[in-house]
Order: sequence, then C-alpha cells, then structure tokens
Amino acid sequence: MGRYSSAKLTVFLVIVFGVLSLHAGWGFVYGGGGDDWGVSGYQTFEGNYVILGTTTFFGPGSTDVWLLRLDSTGKLIDSRTYGYYLADLGVCLQPTKDGGFILTGNLSAPTQGILTFRLDAYGDSLWARVDLTRDFAYSVKETSDLGLIVLSRHKLTKVNKYGDTLWSNSYSVGDEDNRYSCTGFSVAETHDRGYIITGSSRQTYPYTELNDLFLLRTDSLGDTLWTRRFGGNHIDDGYCVQSTADSGFIVTGRTISFGNGGSNLWLLKGYEIEYEEYKRGDTLWTRVYGGDNNDAGTWIEGTSDGGYIIGGWTESFNEGEKNRDFWLLKIDEQGDTSWTATYGGDGEDFCACVSQTADGGYLLTGYTYSFGAVDKDLWVLKVDSLGRVGVAEDPIAEDRTDCLLITSIGQKIVLSYENHPRGFHADIFDSSGRKVDEVHSDSPSGVIHWGQHHSPGVYFIKAGNGDRTVCKAVLIR
Repeated sequence: MGRYSSAKLTVFLVIVFGVLSLHAGWGFVYGGGGDDWGVSGYQTFEGNYVILGTTTFFGPGSTDVWLLRLDSTGKLIDSRTYGYYLADLGVCLQPTKDGGFILTGNLSAPTQGILTFRLDAYGDSLWARVDLTRDFAYSVKETSDLGLIVLSRHKLTKVNKYGDTLWSNSYSVGDEDNRYSCTGFSVAETHDRGYIITGSSRQTYPYTELNDLFLLRTDSLGDTLWTRRFGGNHIDDGYCVQSTADSGFIVTGRTISFGNGGSNLWLLKGYEIEYEEYKRGDTLWTRVYGGDNNDAGTWIEGTSDGGYIIGGWTESFNEGEKNRDFWLLKIDEQGDTSWTATYGGDGEDFCACVSQTADGGYLLTGYTYSFGAVDKDLWVLKVDSLGRVGVAEDPIAEDRTDCLLITSIGQKIVLSYENHPRGFHADIFDSSGRKVDEVHSDSPSGVIHWGQHHSPGVYFIKAGNGDRTVCKAVLIR
C-alpha cells in the first residue's frame, strides 16, 4: 500500500463548442498552463462521466494522475489528483461491476513503480497500492471474480478485490533460437478466465529493428498457453485487444507492412478455441483501414448492436496540415465499415479511448493541441450514435424565413437569402464543431453555392449579422 493524495481543484476550463440539442453531442477541453492529456473515459451508472488523464499543472508533483468527473453535458463536477509528490502518470481506467472504477498509473523517475487504485463512483479511493518495481503498467481490467488484472511491460499481475497480490508472472515471446523483446499494451479476460495480451515484439537475436504484433494467451494463473506473431517486413503493433462473445478476440493497432504507404489502422479477428480448421490464435479475417499517410487504431470495444467501435487517429483524412486528428470508425461484426468520422483542428489531436454511452452514442478521450489554452490539453468529445457532434445552436425566431437551403444534400450546397441590406455572411462548421469556411456576399439578396472543394460529410451553416440561423447540410460525391 502507498500514500495517495486526493484534492479538489479549480480547473481552468476552455469550451471549444457547446451542447447541441439536436444530436446530444458536446466537446470540452480541460487544462491549465502545462501539458494535460486524457487516456480513458466512461459513463457512470448515474449518467455522468469519469475521465482519467495526467496533469502537469494542477497536482502537487511535476506530473500527476488526474481524475475528472463531468456531468451529462460535459461540465466539470470536480477533479482530483492521485500519487506521490513526484512524477505520476495516469495510464488506464476501467469501470467495475459495483459502479466504481479501477485505475492504474506509473511512478516515473527517480522512483519507478506502478500505482493501482480502486475507486467508488465518486472517485473516492477504496484502496491504493504501489509496486516499487522498475516496470511500467499499460492496462488494467476487472476480472470475473471482482479482482483485477494488471498488465505491465514485463509482467501480468493478478490482484484480488481487496488489493492483495495473488500471483505475478513474467511473459515472453519466442524461444532460445529466436528471442524477442516484447511489450504488452492491452489485456483482456477470456471465456475460461484466462487472459489474452497484445502488444509489440522485436527480435533481439538475430537483432532486427522491425516490430511484429503479438498475441499471448495464458491460463487463469498467468501461465502461457500459446503465442502468435503477425506482421511483415516493416513495423506492426497491437494496441488494444478485447474478448468477443463467440469466445474469440479482436485486436486493433497499426501496420506499415500491409498499409498504403504510411502506417494504417489494422484489425484482426480470431478464435481462442481450437477448431479443426483453425489453430488457436489464428485469424478469421483481417482488415486495413486508412489512406496514404499515417493512421492507427488505439482502442476497440464491442457495441450493443453486435458490431464494434474503433477509436484512433488519422493523418490521411484530416483537413489542412498533416497533423493527427481523432478518428472514429463504426464497423459491423465482419469488419465492414458502417461510418467514419474525424475531429480536430490545425494542431495534433490524439484519441486514446472510446466507449459507448447509454444513449447509443460514444465518448472519446484524448488530447488536443488545436483547441487548448496554452500547450497540450485534455479533450473529451461526446457524439451521437452516428458520430455527430455539431455546433452550439442559439434560439431563433419561428417566423424567420430570410435564409433557406435550396439544396441541403448534394455535391454542392445551394443557399438562398434575402432582406440583408448590409450583405450576407455565414460561418461553416464541420461535424466536430470546427470552423472550416465562411461565405460572404455584399448583395442584400441572392443565391450562394458552396462545397465544391470540401470533403464529403455533415456541415452546419450559421448565418451571421445577428440572425444566428443554423442550417444542416450534407456533402456527397
């Protein structure tokens, strides 16, 4: 057990765009004068949200584990920091069956170790433990016996519901002739109460600089049952694994070996059980998603309709500069894409986690350089079931008819206006609330054509000059 701090903070809050009543979406940025970022976020049983991240501004140390509680509209309820007065990093947050949460983090230099906390629904600590070992935690999950499993760089550790260690086993990939240095990034419990790990492996003898995605399957005591490696002649990594309802597994990460030039999001679906036509750990199918630049999947989760939601980042499908944007993909049970959405600005924006909410929408957690106050700030987005966020909509008079979309869906949008003696102006936002264009005409009445040089998607046109009319438009190709 180790000491932890828990303090309520007054947070400098930057609102990027507000609540949209039509799509029940919102986005907020939280941060201060230093770097702050998010790693996990989930809805609570009462409809609020809990977000885990790291702050360099609000805690007593140089960096601190940071937990934020938000209400259903994204407004801050409170925030707390946990850890020692050194450098502490938040790594992973997961909900528990009793309505609370478990989280893991890391003590950085000069004292290295792993922090683990069990919290109630309000962020109060039920117990805390510190493992002072030169290791680094990456993932934590609650287990079926209400304990938890902690995955670190070198070990898999089983802890009971009171925080006591039951066992801790090292894991590795390869044999004496082909040794590999491996780092596990994600762990999930399997149908038989064993565990499956994914991560990145590199051959150390003979040495190579190329990574492979690896899978490692253990029994309920952490002993290895099988290992598999997947990859080609470049760098390939696994970032998140989940067990599936068919006693299988699904993995997301990135591949350069099988991409379109840069790295692309990589998805692998397979069985844990050995059938005649499949060996244990074989894939049923794989998918590659992305464009000509760099893309990756950082998180995957099953959805209520039997499909999956993937959170990640893209440089292929963003506007303007080739910086990362949040990337959200909804796929069916066979990996076919239902829809995709991107969110971001001119800076780098990185999505670390996505989770489904009770209304069928999704919560995205990560960081933004585009919309932060000073440096990197924690960014949370709530989107609806189709990935829509929208922009803040002001009330308008019911009898206002001087701005009309003639064509609202098509390869270009046609907007008609009248009775604007000082000319007409409108700002145009994409589905993430980011302003992407503006239109202006000096004529008091007229017709405007827009969209020929913009990407397909949902846009919102907000008329200026005081009338605040908001129109929704959809560009297609």
